Parts: sequence; structure tokens; C-alpha cells
Amino acid sequence: MHYLAGVFYRWIRDKASTTRRIRNLVRTGTAITLAVLLIGACALMHNATRTLTGDLPIAAPSSAFAGEAIFVTVGPVAASNGTPIGLVMIGAYGPRVYNTVFESGIASFIIPAEDTRQPGYLALIVAADDARGEASIRLFWEGASSASPSAKEAESVAASSV
Repeated sequence: MHYLAGVFYRWIRDKASTTRRIRNLVRTGTAITLAVLLIGACALMHNATRTLTGDLPIAAPSSAFAGEAIFVTVGPVAASNGTPIGLVMIGAYGPRVYNTVFESGIASFIIPAEDTRQPGYLALIVAADDARGEASIRLFWEGASSASPSAKEAESVAASSV
């Protein structure tokens, strides 16, 4: 009987030892998996939280004709694809807001012709993350040169001096 108790005890001890080993192996595997996931998530967060700072270069014409669409590009900058950017245009019709995203470090805007019908001064302000940029455009009546006042401005000056 004593012999059977010893065999039973060893069997239970070996079984407990195997269970303990399996449990430790599962814990170790879980810890390694969590560590890999945490390191991967931190690497992704580092890339995802890259923010733009400083000045944004804006390519816009210094003058244009009223009633024509205007193409504005921002960049190139080190922005991730899909980073949102906004442009606020302030002109004779008040502020207009346009939004797009960066693709390959460049964002493109098209200011539609219906927003440029009135000659005058347009202020452009772009913002993405913590970066900002500014530009201005003078709109002239078609047929007027960009170096001289528009035909309407010249007529109003002539009429007021009479």
C-alpha cells in the first residue's frame, strides 16, 4: 500500500510539474507576443504622429484674371499621404474654405472661377498640423495688365477726378 501511495504521489507531482511547465510556457509566449505587439504599435504611433511644423511653401500666381480658376499647390513637404490640409481664401466675397490631403508630399487646390469673379486682393492661408503658410493674389479684369490697375479701377479714378 505504501508503494502505491508513492507511485500516486510521483504521478501527481509529475502531472503538476507538467501542468506548471505548460502554464509557464504559455505565460512566456503571451509575454513575448505582447512585447512584440507593443513595440510594433509604438513604431506605428511614431510614424502616425509625425506632425508638420514651420512654414508651408505655397505655389500660387501673384496675379490672375477675375473669373478664372486658380491652381494652388502646397509643398513639397515631409507629410504622410492622407495628411489633411486646409486653405482659407479671403477675398471680396468673404472667406472661402477648401480642404484636401497631401499625396507624395504635395497638396493641390483648385479655387473655382465662381469664387474669383470680383477683381481685387485675395489672401491665402494654408494650415496642416502645426505648419502654416501664406500667399496673396491680385485679381484683375481680363484685358488689364497685372502691372497696372484694372480697367474698372482706371475708369473709377478718371470719373472721380472729373
